[in-house]
Amino acid sequence: MRGEYPAIKRFCAEMLAALPSISIDQISLRRESAETSTVEAQLSLSMWQRGEKPLLAGVRP
Repeated sequence: MRGEYPAIKRFCAEMLAALPSISIDQISLRRESAETSTVEAQLSLSMWQRGEKPLLAGVRP
């Protein structure tokens, strides 16, 4: 995603608040030059799920 750092930070906070089963594993920020306020962010996300039944036969969470 691209934007100013405060907007990206706000997006991450709102996403985590709205989707409690999501975690941010890694954030990479890149800026083309020191003069620009726009950054490029790459997020690595995980989705967590806890189930009552095993997903595979014989395997318990």
